[in-house]
Amino acid sequence: MNIHIKLLGLFFVLTILAGCVKEVDVYQEKIALRNKIKRQLEIPLTHQSKKGKKNVEELLQRGISRNDAISIALQHNPHLQADLETLGIAKTDVQQAGLFTNPAIQTVFYAPLRGPTLANTTQCDINLADFWLVPLRKKVQQKEFEQTSLRILSSILDIIKETSIAYARVLLYQNLSELYNEIEDKREALLNAIKYRSQFGLEDKLDRVRATTVLAQTKNQSIQNYAHLLEAYAQLRFTMGICPTVEPITLTDSLKDSIQDIAPVETLISYAQANRPDLLEAQLAEQQYQAKLSLEKASVFKEINAGVAFQQEFDRNRGIGASLSFDFPLFDTNQVQVNRTRYLLRQACLNTKHITFKLSKEIYQLYTRLQALGKQIATYTTTIMPAAQESLVFADHYQQIQQITTPELLHVYTDWFEHKLSLFHLYHEKYQAMIYLERATAKRITVE
Repeated sequence: MNIHIKLLGLFFVLTILAGCVKEVDVYQEKIALRNKIKRQLEIPLTHQSKKGKKNVEELLQRGISRNDAISIALQHNPHLQADLETLGIAKTDVQQAGLFTNPAIQTVFYAPLRGPTLANTTQCDINLADFWLVPLRKKVQQKEFEQTSLRILSSILDIIKETSIAYARVLLYQNLSELYNEIEDKREALLNAIKYRSQFGLEDKLDRVRATTVLAQTKNQSIQNYAHLLEAYAQLRFTMGICPTVEPITLTDSLKDSIQDIAPVETLISYAQANRPDLLEAQLAEQQYQAKLSLEKASVFKEINAGVAFQQEFDRNRGIGASLSFDFPLFDTNQVQVNRTRYLLRQACLNTKHITFKLSKEIYQLYTRLQALGKQIATYTTTIMPAAQESLVFADHYQQIQQITTPELLHVYTDWFEHKLSLFHLYHEKYQAMIYLERATAKRITVE
């Protein structure tokens, strides 16, 4: 009877211990991801969430840099916050993979029919295969957890890219809004001058009609640009995880805030090979399948149950001894799963090679595009805009001494406006190209 009590006591203790699994805490993993972002992208992440949404709105009115916008997005973007919870899910899977199979206790009772008959048998077994399978399973799941961390890092980089693009879009339309206001005022002043001069026969009705049409077109472009600006405000707020209203946002950066000289393309590729989450994830997939291959090879014997068996008859005869049971691998040798894992490993190796080629192509394309944009901007700033500005000064002077007509001056202003508009769009394209290059290399490469 004492042995029964001891076995029941052991079963009770094991049942209690089975529930003593600590709740998974991924705070340190989130901090590690945060620090990785700070190192790679050199972004001073501030805890905006502690200040509350009201204080964030005040900050938006005072003025924010691109770094500020990114910091707010990483604290408030709900999609990113949901992704971060995936860390907890992945870590619980690692914890589950590290648990041993519960001991199996079996009791069989035999009712006596005639004579002294075996009364009952009690048997307690544990799976010995867990001692070499559990570490392998945990290693496989740990690689999956690390891949999950890289997927979240990729999501963070996407949020940074989207926030930066939204920030650049607001910058563009704010600059264009000022430009449209400037040219609208100038064209309206020239129209008034044409109307005044037409009273003395110096300008004709056709000149007045053309100037009126040009001014109306400018006002329509200004209205369209303002609508785009309101949409850009809403998009920037949305990516930052704030109520997407069309309230104005003050930005402190400039479209010109990017370096002229970029690191050599070989250096950029080395950045990507060291930091790109998709490439690192592919390399981890190789390691995971290598670990899974070892697990499948070791899973020929999935269960080897060994333990203690106790027997007692009604005439008080007792017996105790060892028990052992296992499936003999005569047909299912797990070789199919081994072969399947080998194919998956080869596929993972080829996928890593493909991603390496892909990121090199992306960086070469972006590098070439940036070089071309830099040359275009240099042409505008050193040749086209100075010439247009000089033409504007001469035209204004000659119009005052009546050497050219006011419509001709209006035409010169239109040329200057078109050149200025093209220059702003080039600045915006380069700003965006730098953002895409940062995403491609997963590293901050601009100086602001």
